[in-house]
Amino acid sequence: MKILAITTFNRFKHLKRLLTSFERNFDEKRWQIIITDDGSTDDTIEYIENLNLEGIPITLIKNNRQGIHHQFNTIVKQLEKIEFDYCFKCDDDIEFIKPGWEQLYID
Repeated sequence: MKILAITTFNRFKHLKRLLTSFERNFDEKRWQIIITDDGSTDDTIEYIENLNLEGIPITLIKNNRQGIHHQFNTIVKQLEKIEFDYCFKCDDDIEFIKPGWEQLYID
């Protein structure tokens, strides 16, 4: 299992672009996504709650303006509960532009 762990706050458009690029450019479906949100007041939460990526479980962790360090720590706490091979942690403002990116990361 591979984990994509994302931190976000009030950046719906960035998050949507990231997840669209992820869906378009990943090779396997053995993924799980963990998203920590720091109390967004835009469309971020609604988007995540309605997100459906075929065969990919999505975990949303809601924080309340605790800061990026707390969001990272909640990801680590979630990772301690599951078995996985690799975790790619990113903020919401990246885009995956090339198929096979995950193998480049793993290598």
